[in-house]
Parts: sequence; structure tokens; C-alpha cells
Amino acid sequence: MVLFRGMERVAREFAVRCVLDRATKDERAGNFSGATYNDGQPVQVLVPNVSPAINPTVCQPGGTTNSIAASCISPAATALLNSIPLPNIMPNVPRRLPARNFHYVNSAESSSDTVILRLIKHFGQASGPGSGAVLDRGRGP
Repeated sequence: MVLFRGMERVAREFAVRCVLDRATKDERAGNFSGATYNDGQPVQVLVPNVSPAINPTVCQPGGTTNSIAASCISPAATALLNSIPLPNIMPNVPRRLPARNFHYVNSAESSSDTVILRLIKHFGQASGPGSGAVLDRGRGP
């Protein structure tokens, strides 16, 4: 019979940090004229040619690339955006960078214990030295 045993304990701690910009009231309405990239260049919104109702000609009249017509914003997207509060921190105007309006920090701990037991028992006739029946090998008659 052979017995194996072992134990393992693992403890971890990790941090989660989330920083987001919220869409402004104008951006929720489809007007991105005040939005810029980090280098100060104006944001370009590209509308794919999906259907007769959603295409660049309908959704971006006059060829503008910094706005989307209100008719091209789905009711589901409007409902989702309305569930998120408006920004409460004004952007950093001199550098034209948006203010970070949502900051979430959390840490979590995780620990686990693992116990392993393994018992091996062989049934039946064993072979090898020191096991099995003893044979009498005398010298003969």
C-alpha cells in the first residue's frame, strides 16, 4: 500500500483601476465637433455603408466627418447613453483634452487551499522478491 499526500495554499491580491471619459450632451446627440484626439486633431467619425437608412450620405450630410445625424442614432443607443450620467468635470480647455469623469478603483483578494490524498492498494498475487508463495526447492530424492 502506498499513500501520497500533498497540500497547496495559494493567496493572491490584485487591483483593478478603470478611468473613462463620459460622452457629453452634444456627443450623445451626434455632434463631435468639440471632440479631439490626444494630439489635438479633431475626431473623425466614419459611418459605414450598411443600408439605405444608414450610410455616409444620410448620416453625415454635406460630407462632415465630425457629426452623425440624429436619425442614424438608434433608440437602443440613445437609451444606453441616457442610463450613463453626464460628465460632471469640465475638460481641460487649454490642452483640449477631456477630463476623466469616471474613476473606479478596487482591490480583491483570493485564496484557495488544495489537499490531495492518493492511496494505492494492489490486490492479487504480487511478483518479485519477498512476495508470493515460498517454494521449497530441496535437493531431490
